[in-house]
Amino acid sequence: GKAETFAQCGNQHGFVGLDVETVAAGPDGNLMRHSQYYRDKSAYNFTMKKLLIVGCGDIALRALPQLVRNYQVFGLARSAGQAGRIAAFGATPLTGDLDHPATLAGLAGAAQLVLHLAPPGDNGERDQRSANLIAALSPGPPERVVYISTSGVYGDCSGAWVDEDRPVAPQTLRGARRVDAERALLAWGKQSGVAVAV
Repeated sequence: GKAETFAQCGNQHGFVGLDVETVAAGPDGNLMRHSQYYRDKSAYNFTMKKLLIVGCGDIALRALPQLVRNYQVFGLARSAGQAGRIAAFGATPLTGDLDHPATLAGLAGAAQLVLHLAPPGDNGERDQRSANLIAALSPGPPERVVYISTSGVYGDCSGAWVDEDRPVAPQTLRGARRVDAERALLAWGKQSGVAVAV
Protein backbone atom coordinates (compact mmCIF):
# COMPACT_ATOMS: atom_id res chain seq x y z
CA GLY A 1 0.00 0.00 0.00
CA LYS A 2 0.93 3.67 -0.02
CA ALA A 3 2.32 3.66 3.49
CA GLU A 4 4.53 0.64 2.88
CA THR A 5 5.84 2.17 -0.34
CA PHE A 6 6.39 5.49 1.41
CA ALA A 7 8.29 3.90 4.28
CA GLN A 8 10.65 2.16 1.86
CA CYS A 9 11.27 4.71 -0.93
CA GLY A 10 14.66 6.06 0.07
CA ASN A 11 15.76 7.54 -3.24
CA GLN A 12 12.70 9.72 -3.70
CA HIS A 13 11.83 10.83 -0.18
CA GLY A 14 14.91 10.06 1.92
CA PHE A 15 13.63 6.85 3.50
CA VAL A 16 14.59 3.28 2.78
CA GLY A 17 13.23 -0.04 4.07
CA LEU A 18 13.69 0.08 7.82
CA ASP A 19 14.41 -3.40 9.12
CA VAL A 20 16.26 -4.54 12.22
CA GLU A 21 19.58 -5.31 10.55
CA THR A 22 19.87 -2.75 7.78
CA VAL A 23 19.08 0.93 7.85
CA ALA A 24 19.87 2.96 4.76
CA ALA A 25 19.08 6.56 3.93
CA GLY A 26 16.88 8.26 6.45
CA PRO A 27 15.45 11.79 6.26
CA ASP A 28 18.94 13.22 6.65
CA GLY A 29 19.82 11.63 3.32
CA ASN A 30 22.94 9.75 4.46
CA LEU A 31 23.59 6.02 4.22
CA MET A 32 24.10 5.24 7.84
CA ARG A 33 22.74 3.34 10.80
CA HIS A 34 20.59 5.83 12.70
CA SER A 35 20.63 3.76 15.87
CA GLN A 36 24.20 4.33 16.96
CA TYR A 37 25.15 1.71 19.54
CA TYR A 38 27.64 2.11 22.37
CA ARG A 39 28.65 -0.89 24.49
CA ASP A 40 29.01 -0.52 28.24
CA LYS A 41 29.46 -3.10 30.97
CA SER A 42 25.74 -3.78 31.34
CA ALA A 43 24.08 -3.61 27.94
CA TYR A 44 23.70 -1.66 24.74
CA ASN A 45 22.51 1.92 24.87
CA PHE A 46 21.52 3.80 21.78
CA THR A 47 20.74 7.26 20.58
CA MET A 48 18.39 8.10 17.75
CA LYS A 49 17.81 11.18 15.69
CA LYS A 50 14.59 12.99 16.50
CA LEU A 51 11.93 13.00 13.78
CA LEU A 52 8.88 15.27 13.88
CA ILE A 53 5.91 14.21 11.76
CA VAL A 54 3.51 16.99 10.81
CA GLY A 55 0.28 15.65 9.37
CA CYS A 56 -0.37 12.41 11.24
CA GLY A 57 -3.09 11.03 9.00
CA ASP A 58 -3.49 7.57 7.53
CA ILE A 59 -0.15 7.35 5.70
CA ALA A 60 1.84 8.61 8.68
CA LEU A 61 0.13 6.22 11.08
CA ARG A 62 0.80 3.30 8.75
CA ALA A 63 4.47 4.27 8.49
CA LEU A 64 4.95 4.84 12.24
CA PRO A 65 5.68 1.19 13.16
CA GLN A 66 8.68 1.31 10.80
CA LEU A 67 9.84 4.79 11.75
CA VAL A 68 9.80 4.34 15.54
CA ARG A 69 12.32 1.52 15.18
CA ASN A 70 14.97 3.92 13.90
CA TYR A 71 14.02 7.40 15.09
CA GLN A 72 12.76 9.06 18.22
CA VAL A 73 9.46 10.12 16.69
CA PHE A 74 7.23 13.03 17.66
CA GLY A 75 3.85 13.60 16.01
CA LEU A 76 1.90 16.85 15.87
CA ALA A 77 -1.60 16.20 17.23
CA ARG A 78 -4.63 18.49 16.96
CA SER A 79 -6.83 16.49 19.32
CA ALA A 80 -6.66 14.10 22.26
CA GLY A 81 -7.90 11.28 20.03
CA GLN A 82 -5.15 11.86 17.51
CA ALA A 83 -2.58 12.11 20.30
CA GLY A 84 -3.71 8.72 21.59
CA ARG A 85 -3.33 7.12 18.17
CA ILE A 86 0.19 8.54 17.82
CA ALA A 87 1.18 7.34 21.30
CA ALA A 88 -0.21 3.87 20.60
CA PHE A 89 2.52 3.39 17.98
CA GLY A 90 5.29 4.38 20.38
CA ALA A 91 5.69 7.99 19.23
CA THR A 92 5.40 11.10 21.41
CA PRO A 93 2.46 13.39 20.60
CA LEU A 94 3.01 17.15 20.61
CA THR A 95 -0.13 19.26 20.84
CA GLY A 96 -0.53 21.85 18.09
CA ASP A 97 -2.67 22.96 15.17
CA LEU A 98 -1.24 24.36 11.94
CA ASP A 99 -4.30 26.60 11.64
CA HIS A 100 -3.49 28.23 15.00
CA PRO A 101 0.13 29.48 15.02
CA ALA A 102 0.13 30.23 18.75
CA THR A 103 -0.10 26.49 19.45
CA LEU A 104 3.10 25.73 17.53
CA ALA A 105 5.63 27.46 19.79
CA GLY A 106 7.07 24.16 21.03
CA LEU A 107 8.13 22.94 17.58
CA ALA A 108 11.31 25.01 17.23
CA GLY A 109 14.28 22.80 18.00
CA ALA A 110 12.09 19.78 18.72
CA ALA A 111 13.72 17.53 16.10
CA GLN A 112 16.58 17.39 13.65
CA LEU A 113 14.31 15.96 10.96
CA VAL A 114 10.79 16.95 9.90
CA LEU A 115 8.41 14.94 7.74
CA HIS A 116 5.68 17.28 6.48
CA LEU A 117 2.60 15.38 5.32
CA ALA A 118 -0.08 17.94 6.22
CA PRO A 119 -2.41 18.97 3.39
CA PRO A 120 -3.10 22.64 2.73
CA GLY A 121 -6.24 24.35 3.96
CA ASP A 122 -9.37 24.73 1.87
CA ASN A 123 -9.19 28.35 0.73
CA GLY A 124 -7.12 30.59 -1.52
CA GLU A 125 -3.95 29.95 -3.51
CA ARG A 126 -1.54 30.01 -0.54
CA ASP A 127 -0.82 27.22 1.89
CA GLN A 128 -1.05 29.10 5.16
CA ARG A 129 -0.45 25.90 7.11
CA SER A 130 3.02 25.47 5.64
CA ALA A 131 3.71 29.15 6.18
CA ASN A 132 2.75 28.74 9.85
CA LEU A 133 4.99 25.68 10.15
CA ILE A 134 7.95 27.52 8.65
CA ALA A 135 7.46 30.39 11.08
CA ALA A 136 7.24 27.98 14.02
CA LEU A 137 10.39 26.05 13.05
CA SER A 138 12.52 29.07 12.17
CA PRO A 139 13.74 29.99 15.69
CA GLY A 140 15.37 26.54 15.94
CA PRO A 141 15.36 25.08 12.44
CA PRO A 142 15.85 21.36 11.77
CA GLU A 143 18.61 19.87 9.65
CA ARG A 144 16.23 18.55 7.03
CA VAL A 145 12.58 18.74 5.97
CA VAL A 146 10.89 16.26 3.66
CA TYR A 147 7.61 17.52 2.18
CA ILE A 148 5.21 15.04 0.60
CA SER A 149 3.40 16.91 -2.16
CA THR A 150 1.12 15.65 -4.94
CA SER A 151 1.18 15.06 -8.68
CA GLY A 152 -1.66 17.59 -8.81
CA VAL A 153 0.95 20.34 -9.08
CA TYR A 154 1.48 19.26 -12.71
CA GLY A 155 -2.17 19.53 -13.73
CA ASP A 156 -3.76 17.27 -16.33
CA CYS A 157 -0.90 15.66 -18.27
CA SER A 158 -3.19 13.60 -20.54
CA GLY A 159 -1.57 10.32 -19.53
CA ALA A 160 1.98 11.46 -20.33
CA TRP A 161 4.94 10.34 -18.23
CA VAL A 162 5.72 12.91 -15.56
CA ASP A 163 8.94 13.46 -13.65
CA GLU A 164 10.12 16.17 -11.30
CA ASP A 165 11.68 18.17 -14.15
CA ARG A 166 8.27 18.90 -15.63
CA PRO A 167 7.14 22.51 -15.03
CA VAL A 168 4.33 22.82 -12.52
CA ALA A 169 0.97 23.81 -13.99
CA PRO A 170 -1.75 23.37 -11.36
CA GLN A 171 -5.31 23.52 -12.65
CA THR A 172 -7.08 23.64 -9.29
CA LEU A 173 -6.79 25.90 -6.25
CA ARG A 174 -5.73 22.89 -4.21
CA GLY A 175 -2.91 22.23 -6.66
CA ALA A 176 -1.94 25.91 -6.50
CA ARG A 177 -1.73 25.70 -2.71
CA ARG A 178 0.59 22.71 -3.02
CA VAL A 179 2.83 24.65 -5.40
CA ASP A 180 2.87 27.54 -2.94
CA ALA A 181 3.95 25.16 -0.16
CA GLU A 182 6.72 23.65 -2.27
CA ARG A 183 8.10 27.06 -3.26
CA ALA A 184 7.86 28.47 0.25
CA LEU A 185 9.64 25.49 1.80
CA LEU A 186 12.39 25.44 -0.82
CA ALA A 187 12.97 29.20 -0.48
CA TRP A 188 13.07 28.92 3.30
CA GLY A 189 15.51 26.03 3.09
CA LYS A 190 17.83 28.02 0.84
CA GLN A 191 17.67 31.04 3.12
CA SER A 192 18.04 29.17 6.40
CA GLY A 193 20.38 26.36 5.44
CA VAL A 194 17.77 23.64 5.98
CA ALA A 195 17.96 20.78 3.47
CA VAL A 196 14.48 20.59 1.95
CA ALA A 197 13.32 17.69 -0.22
CA VAL A 198 9.98 17.71 -2.02
